[in-house]
Amino acid sequence: MISRIMAKLLLIGLLFLSLLVLQCSYPQPRDVLPPNVYIVHPSNNQVVSGAVPIIIGANDNDGIDHVAVYIDGKRAFETTKEPFEFIWNTDSLAPNSTHYIGAFAVDHSGNPGYATSISVQIRSISPTDSTPPVVSIIYPPSGSVVSDTVRVVPSFDNENKIDYVEYYVDGYLQHTSTEIPFDFLWVVNRYINGSPHTLFARAYNFKGLARYSNVVNVTVESDIIIDNTPPIANILHPRNGSVVVDTVNILAKVTDNIGIQRVELYIDGEKRGTLTAPPWKFEWIVSQLTYGSEHSLVLYAYDTNQNQGISPVVNVTIASSHVVDNIPPEVFISYPPADATISGTVTVVANANDNIGVTNVEFYIDGILSGVDATPPYEYVWDTSSLLPGSRHSLSAIAYDAAGNSTQTPEQNVTIALPDVTPPSVSFIYPRSGQVITENITVSVKATDNVGVTKVDFFVDGAYVHTDSTASYTYYWDISGYSNNSSHTLFAKAYDAAGNVGTTQVLGVTVVNTDDIPPVVTIIYPVSGNTYTTGDTVAIVAEVNDNVAVDYVEFYIDGILKFTDNTYPYRYDWDTSNYGGGGSHSIYVKGYDTSGNVGSALISVIIAP
Repeated sequence: MISRIMAKLLLIGLLFLSLLVLQCSYPQPRDVLPPNVYIVHPSNNQVVSGAVPIIIGANDNDGIDHVAVYIDGKRAFETTKEPFEFIWNTDSLAPNSTHYIGAFAVDHSGNPGYATSISVQIRSISPTDSTPPVVSIIYPPSGSVVSDTVRVVPSFDNENKIDYVEYYVDGYLQHTSTEIPFDFLWVVNRYINGSPHTLFARAYNFKGLARYSNVVNVTVESDIIIDNTPPIANILHPRNGSVVVDTVNILAKVTDNIGIQRVELYIDGEKRGTLTAPPWKFEWIVSQLTYGSEHSLVLYAYDTNQNQGISPVVNVTIASSHVVDNIPPEVFISYPPADATISGTVTVVANANDNIGVTNVEFYIDGILSGVDATPPYEYVWDTSSLLPGSRHSLSAIAYDAAGNSTQTPEQNVTIALPDVTPPSVSFIYPRSGQVITENITVSVKATDNVGVTKVDFFVDGAYVHTDSTASYTYYWDISGYSNNSSHTLFAKAYDAAGNVGTTQVLGVTVVNTDDIPPVVTIIYPVSGNTYTTGDTVAIVAEVNDNVAVDYVEFYIDGILKFTDNTYPYRYDWDTSNYGGGGSHSIYVKGYDTSGNVGSALISVIIAP
C-alpha cells in the first residue's frame, strides 16, 4: 500500500517538474533580416504632375515599424500605419525638372530595408502623337487576391501624351480617368467572396488613338458569401400609355442591395443601349418611326454578381395627326433663382417639357416680351448693364406645344447688384517668407474674389516683372542675375473686373548663388555604442542633406576609407570578419556637396570576439 502511494507521489512530482521545464523560455535568436521594400507607384522615369500618389510596398518576418519616403534626398513623409501611401504635391515644381524618390522601412527589431530609388519628371505641355499610347496595368498583379478598395495603377510609354484612360471590369466600362496619374479606385467589396474577375484598361492620346492594356485576372475577398437579390428597375419616363415624338429621354430608377454593374435598354425586344453608371438616362429618336405605331420599352439591370432584374414593360405610341393633344406643357425658370442678385450679362434658363413636344418658349422682362427660343435648352441672354443698381425686375416665361397649348410661369423677382467695391484676396503659396532661394523657382499665389479675378501682377524689389491671367497664378523667377547672399522682396497684386485691387504682404527672401554651406550628415544606423559579434555584417546608413545638392558620401572604419556612395540611399555594408580582436571601432561618414563643402558625423561601436 505504501509503495503504491509512493509511486503516485513520484508521478505527481515528475509531472510538476515537466511543467516547470515547459514554462522555461529559451533565448530567441536576434532578428537580423531587413524588410523587403519596393516602390509600387510611380514607376521609374515616369512623367507626373499635380497630386502624385506615392505607394510603398513593405513586408518583413518581424513586422514593419515605420516607413519613410525621401524626395531629392530629403525626408518628405513617414508613417507607421498601412497602407503606406502618401500624396506628393508637384504643382510648385518646374516643368521638365527631374526628381528622385527613395524609401526605407524599419522592422520591429530595428533592421532597415531600402527600396531601389527611382527618378520622375514633372510633366510639361502635353503633346499630340500620331501613334496610339502603350498602356499596362502594373497593380494589382494578375493572379492576386483583392479586397475592399483597390487602387488600379497604370503605366505608360509616355504619360505626357495621355488624354484619358477607360477601365473595364469583366468587359464592361466602369470608370474613365482624365487626370494624372490616371488611376482607378475600384471598390470590390460588392462582389461575392472568391469570385474571379477580369480587369483591363484602354488609353487614348490627344488625337483619339487608343490601345488596350494587358488583362489582369484577380479573385475577390469580401464578406459577401452569397447574393441572390436581383436589382429593382423602373422606367420613370415616359409613362406607360403615353404618346412620344421627336427625341425621347428614357429615365430610369435602378437600385440594388450591393451595387449595379450595368443597365440595358430593349425596345421591341432589341437591345438599344447599355449604361454602367448613373444617371440611368437613354436617348431614343423616334422621328423616323411610323405615326401611330406602338412600341414597348423594358430595362434589364445586372448587379455586380450578375443577378438580373427586369423592369415593368412601358408601352408608348408615336405621335400622329389623329392624336388629340389638350395637355399643356410644363415650364419653370431654373435660373436665375427667385430673389437672386444679378449683374452684367445673365442667361435666363427655362426648363420646359410636353407630352408631345415643346415648340418654343417666350421670355418676359417686367411683362415685356424680350426673347424667344425654339430649341432646348431654352435660354435668353439678358444684358443688365444699363439698369439701375439696386432696382428690382420680374421674370416670367410661356411655353407652347404644337397643338397651341401653353403654360406661363409665375413671376419671380431679381435685384440688380450694387457696384462691386470688394477687392480680391491674394496671398503667397510659394515661396515662404524668409526662405533661402538657391535655384530658379516658380512663384505662386492664391487669388480669390467675390465676383472673379481677372489677372495677377508680380513684383520683385518693387518692380513689375510678370502678369498671369489664368489660375493658378504663377511667375517663373530666374535668380541667375542676382548677387550672392542678396536680400529681395516679392509681392503681387490681384485685380477683378470692377478694377478693385488686392495686394499680398511683402515677402522677404535671400538669394544664394554661391554655396558655402556644408551638408548635414547623420548616421541613422547603427546606434553609437551598439555591440556586434565578429563576422556580422553591419549596415551603415547615413542621412545626408544639403541646401543645394549632395555629390557623394564616404564611409571610414577606424579612419580608413572603405566605401564611396554617390546615390541615395547612402549605405555601406561593413563585414566585421577581420575585426575579431574585440574592442571599440570608429565609424566616420563624410558628405560632400556639389560645391565641395564637407559635412561629417562620427560614432563608435563594439565588435565582440
